[in-house]
Amino acid sequence: MKTTETRLLDFLKKSPEFVILGESSVTEWHSKNARASELLDFARLRRKEQSNVQERIL
Repeated sequence: MKTTETRLLDFLKKSPEFVILGESSVTEWHSKNARASELLDFARLRRKEQSNVQERIL
């Protein structure tokens, strides 16, 4: 039987990623005939780059 802690860790490993996009971002990418998956990939990559920059500053 799994403990509460084990179940929580399992959930955190499986939890989905999410991103909040502004309307202008969606409109811009839509005008370029880009796919939603491309926009989400870009947002995910951009977030990782910003994290790396913040780590270097600290």
